[in-house]
Amino acid sequence: MKILLASPIDPAAVERLARAHDVRGRDDTDLRTAVADREVVVLRSGIQLTGDAIAAAQDLRLVLRAGSGVDNIDVAEARRCGVRVIRVPGMSAPPVAEFTFALLLSLARKVTLADRLIREGHWPKPALGGPHRNCRQIQPRSPIPMRFLRTARQGREARFLRAYAQVQTYQRMLQKGRSDIEI
Repeated sequence: MKILLASPIDPAAVERLARAHDVRGRDDTDLRTAVADREVVVLRSGIQLTGDAIAAAQDLRLVLRAGSGVDNIDVAEARRCGVRVIRVPGMSAPPVAEFTFALLLSLARKVTLADRLIREGHWPKPALGGPHRNCRQIQPRSPIPMRFLRTARQGREARFLRAYAQVQTYQRMLQKGRSDIEI
């Protein structure tokens, strides 16, 4: 099978694919040219697989989207050309969960306001306050909230977050035997 890696993927995966298939990474050529003789395209976010590129790839049969959405793929044109589009979600759950932590801490400590005020030469520490007292529930029904909650139970970040975002709500729910909040 002729595979185009339009985006970088794990080197071990590339090595394994290369043992059994004709694997080529995308160099500086445009995507339409790179995909022309390929049967499979593997891509992540940041790469736009347009209808023109799909139509130009006569041998293309499969597009693998490593990630959640397919907004960067002309799915209608793929369908019209008989190209199957498959997404592999969940790979981005760890960095999204980490970024969620960063945003929550930023909100709790008013980092954006602090940054602006410091740049203006002020340090109104009391105005920056502490944690927000109202904490919303996280519904752990998909990979990202589950990863977030798992991370929340580990290490210093969890102690800091529990202290500032009052995650005791979840602990109480767990203590009451709520099996739908498994972490």
